[in-house]
Amino acid sequence: MDKKTFVEKLGLIPNLYDKIVLAEKTGKTVYSSDFYPPNVWGPLTNMEGCFDLTFHTCGIFDDSERRVIGMSRSGEFRGFPVRLVKIEASTKFSDIGHKDYLGAIMSLGIKRERFGDLILEEGACFAAVHEEVCGYLQANLVKVKNSPCRVVVLDPDSTEKPGHRFEMIRISSSSLRLDCITAGICGISRTKSDELIRQGKVLVNYAPATKRDLEIKENDLISIRGHGKFIFNEIEGSTRSGRLKIELKKFI
Repeated sequence: MDKKTFVEKLGLIPNLYDKIVLAEKTGKTVYSSDFYPPNVWGPLTNMEGCFDLTFHTCGIFDDSERRVIGMSRSGEFRGFPVRLVKIEASTKFSDIGHKDYLGAIMSLGIKRERFGDLILEEGACFAAVHEEVCGYLQANLVKVKNSPCRVVVLDPDSTEKPGHRFEMIRISSSSLRLDCITAGICGISRTKSDELIRQGKVLVNYAPATKRDLEIKENDLISIRGHGKFIFNEIEGSTRSGRLKIELKKFI
């Protein structure tokens, strides 16, 4: 596949193509310098037949949304350049939320692409960070909102590492079609859910959904921009009118 097709038709990032070419030419494992959202790494990991490479991703957390991409001929991936950090800030006098940690990191001049998911738990924020900015972050992040903080680098397999938390939600839907499920999740009409799908704002299992009649299955992951991320858990039954009663897990 040439670079023009890679960028124009697939909408993928030009410097990723350069990394791919480098991995193919040298035979060495190459890692991306940035974390990418699922609309980038999802399609790329399904394109292995287009290149003489295997692709793998790492975002530290289970079900990470933002991930660093690895490319290798051998299929061996060791030492991803990703670090797990814990930002400990005092919340005694101030409520500190996700946007506060995000803003504090970016106020240091660290671009959003250089770190991955942020998960808050018990007065701390756990973050996946690229190794190239990890030391800088640890040395310079001293305050979040109006509270002093410290940054600790943890082992990626640390027992402190949190998992994503979920809220169980229930919707009713006329069928398992993606447009119907999307409408139920967002509380909108089928017409408006079709529009979200056409605009590329709906992902299924981290890949952009292109068919509104795609049938959703148990454990499928649905991401809807502006509405959140959900896992299809189960069909609990049906209403008297024949609509399906569906339970989903919403990431919180």
